[in-house]
Amino acid sequence: MKLVIETDKTKAEIRGIIAENTSEFSKNPFFSVGCEYFNGKISENSFKIRRNISYRNNGLPEINGKIQEITDQNGSKRTKITISIAPMPIIQFITVLWCAVSAFFFVAISFLRTTFAFVPFLFLISGIFTFLPTKIESHIAKSKLEALLH
Repeated sequence: MKLVIETDKTKAEIRGIIAENTSEFSKNPFFSVGCEYFNGKISENSFKIRRNISYRNNGLPEINGKIQEITDQNGSKRTKITISIAPMPIIQFITVLWCAVSAFFFVAISFLRTTFAFVPFLFLISGIFTFLPTKIESHIAKSKLEALLH
């Protein structure tokens, strides 16, 4: 999911807002650090963050952002924040693999016309639902970022 936000705030203000709401990545993956809403890394022109949660969620997406100052046609300066929200690459790989294998078995068993043809179909549906937590978490993170940066 891509999101572009343009605002009248300066680049420094945007970095400050993100920094106030972001703690550093935790070295311990089982416990969150800090009470900020996000954790991650912020550089001069970009950031890489995730929601800071106190529970395990493999569907937690990575949020990569780029901050640019632009000048519009009137000559006034604005800040453009380009944000991409995507599941972690390992989750994408596992989901694609799961769906491919279950689709293969669904087709293979359907040619055999056995009574167990519905089993791979259930696996295929469950593979599709692995993206559901990622969609929910993406929506939560997107809403919070929009509220902070506008």
